[in-house]
Amino acid sequence: MPVKYNGEYCHFLGVISDKDNFAIAVSILENGPINFSDLRDELGFRRNFLAGHLKKLISCSYIFSKKVGREKLYYLNTSTVLPLIKIIKKHIRKHRTGR
Repeated sequence: MPVKYNGEYCHFLGVISDKDNFAIAVSILENGPINFSDLRDELGFRRNFLAGHLKKLISCSYIFSKKVGREKLYYLNTSTVLPLIKIIKKHIRKHRTGR
């Protein structure tokens, strides 16, 4: 099945390939559901910086938020992100160039 160029692919892959977005996704993966303040403290990001990156990740459905009591918790979309991480790890192992 041929894949035609589509700007959505570039946007979707560009969002997760951003080092800060990827760090956020990995932090949520490692820490489980996490609130904004704890995520900010974990990564050392400024409030506005983190909020902007969360918005991008949510727009691509890499993460989602859910209000639990008085807190908003951020969750990783494991059905999408975990397979991507596994594919990327496998690809890197197979094609590592000795960097």
